[in-house]
Parts: sequence; structure tokens; C-alpha cells
Amino acid sequence: MIKSDTLPVMLMDDNMKLHWKLHFEEFPNEKLLKAFDNPIKSYLNTKSGNILDIGSGQSLYLLDMLESQFNLFAVDIEKSQLDYLKERVKQAGFDESRITYSTEYFPSPNFDNYIFQAIIISDLLHFFKKSDAHAFVTQIKKYCIAGTLIIGKVHSTNHFVSQEEITPDSYFKSFYDKDDILAMFPESEFKLLSFIQEDSEFTLEITEFIKYWIHEVLKEDHTTHQIKLIEKDYLEDSRENFIKFVVMKK
Repeated sequence: MIKSDTLPVMLMDDNMKLHWKLHFEEFPNEKLLKAFDNPIKSYLNTKSGNILDIGSGQSLYLLDMLESQFNLFAVDIEKSQLDYLKERVKQAGFDESRITYSTEYFPSPNFDNYIFQAIIISDLLHFFKKSDAHAFVTQIKKYCIAGTLIIGKVHSTNHFVSQEEITPDSYFKSFYDKDDILAMFPESEFKLLSFIQEDSEFTLEITEFIKYWIHEVLKEDHTTHQIKLIEKDYLEDSRENFIKFVVMKK
């Protein structure tokens, strides 16, 4: 993530750390990658170079590129996420050093001499105010050349918490529509290759995982009945409401 005087520090609380621990345990690489459609493979015109995932988590994008000739970079200020990613790399049959990992804020001097053929900013911009998201995009342009892909996923304005008042303490700071994406990546500088807006119910598998996570969070201090009520309330209006986009630097 990029650090400045205005951009947020997005450290996870204990509940989210548990969420991603359980995700690592419950979803092996094979299950995650089976239905994964990687836009890097669809749109990138070169077979080598550098690929960067900012706020990578347990990056499906990088896991799916392990067999490629690209140099792979993962940036995440949550060390635990990078540790899970390292384990996933080893489970895929590669040495963990196949990816270069960083917990530094981005950009850092360690990246000053790099140009990237693809930069992933998936599930990241909704943690920024929109003005900060624009600043973020401005800063990553210096790592691009003509043909660089920027791949993103953001919560859409249809997201189930988008109507709640946004405060400095809100977990999500922004929700996006197509005009927002085009404003950050104007036609004068970028070509829009793909824009997908998804509004759908959680799959049964995701619903069951969320119930499991809620149970593990609450089991020490709540009765089974209380947990069931909280699960019902949490899932009642929860849906998949996001935008996926791919742009190419001109």
C-alpha cells in the first residue's frame, strides 16, 4: 500500500486476521484456482517482465503465474498474509522465493528502478477516500509503460453497506461506479479493456464459510442461539456487489 500523510493505514483487526487464517485453511490452491479467470493471461501481450500485486493477500493472480517467466512481487503490510502466500507457493511445488515479498509501504526506494507489465490493485481502493484513490493511481503511473495492465476490483455503489454513513472509522471508505473508474483512468492515458459489474447472492460455499468464521469469532462469549441470530442478521442483506476492471496504459 502507498503511505502518505493522507492515505490510510489498513491494518486488520483480529476478526479479519482470523477470517484470512480460516480462508487459508479451508480453501486450498486447487479449489481457488479452478474457477479463476486471470485477466493477465487474457490481455497481456508479453510473456516476461515484472508483475506486482499491491495489497496482495494470498494472491490468486501471483499463484496463477508461478509457472510463467515473469518476475513476481507481492506487497502487503500484513506479514501474516504474506506468510500464507509463501505457504501456498510451497504447496504449489515452488520455492517460496519464486515471489519477492515486501511489507513496506508502496512506493519505496526498493522499487524505484522497476517497471511493471501488470499491476494488481484488487480489493484495495474501497479502503481509500476517492480523493486518496486518485492520488494512489497517480503515484503508481510512474511504474508503468505503454502496454502495462492495471487490474482492479472495488466495491460497487450497490454494495450492501454503501448506504451507511462513512466516517473516519468506517472500514470501507468508498464505493464506485463506472464513471469513477473512468475518472481515475482517463481515456487520454488508459484504454479500458474490461469492465464487469457483479451483483449476486453469496454462493452456498461462501455462505457456509462466513457462518464458520462468525462462529469462530463469537464462540467464546456467545451462546449457539445468539450466534445463529447474528449469522442471520449479517447474511440477510449481504451480497456480492463489486466491479472488476482492466485498463492498459497508452
